[in-house]
Amino acid sequence: MHKPVLREWENAESIVIFIHGFMGSPHQFSDLLKSAYGFGCSVRTILLPGHGGAGKDFVRNGLEDWEGCLQDELDTFTPTYPKIILVGHSIGGLLALNASLQAKNHICGVFLLSSPLKLNISLNSLFIRLRMRCYPRNHPIKKTYLQATSLSSFALGLRWLKPLLSVRRLIHKTAHNLSFVSVPVLAIHSRRDETTSYKSAKMLYDGLCNNANKRCITLEKSWHAYYTPEEQEIVRDALLEFIGNCLDDNTVQQDI
Repeated sequence: MHKPVLREWENAESIVIFIHGFMGSPHQFSDLLKSAYGFGCSVRTILLPGHGGAGKDFVRNGLEDWEGCLQDELDTFTPTYPKIILVGHSIGGLLALNASLQAKNHICGVFLLSSPLKLNISLNSLFIRLRMRCYPRNHPIKKTYLQATSLSSFALGLRWLKPLLSVRRLIHKTAHNLSFVSVPVLAIHSRRDETTSYKSAKMLYDGLCNNANKRCITLEKSWHAYYTPEEQEIVRDALLEFIGNCLDDNTVQQDI
């Protein structure tokens, strides 16, 4: 289940690459992947280093490994696809924003889901997490989170410092680079996100101060990785509209 997926259309000029977040899984994008593929784009979900296996493997990897993995994917597809759209969940979106700074990557748009410039560290967030642990395994929210977690076991202790500090470094790096992002960006955030602070939406929008093609959409009922059926439709429709607009846009990107 936690494996990369590649589905290509013959002679397609565009590909949508999906990037999961911290401890996440390519499985999270199954519905959006089908929609993008049905739209006529080739699609790819990637598995970041350290994910999809045991915690002991996860804690050996960090920011450089995740960035290198994404760049390897882009190096693979840029010779074939003149237009690449990145869809990132959580820190996957931050990786996408930084990758968009290089014109050689052929990125023509970045679609963000719950990407953090500020984490939700609050008593309410803790309460939500504790409450979810009490849900039965077949509860739709808990089931979604179990499927979205790609680690089969968890390592303990100080070994977690490397990936955790990598998240912190990535947040600071992205905040610094936001003003240089020139490709279209659409960011979706939920007010009830228990992991990403909703303030991230404004921070992203304000940080993209030199980007005329930026937009934020607010969801009212969804969580960090769980979307209600109604808001799943909002996300899907927004993605398809975003893809269409990006493929119609002939803006030339410049390296910083």
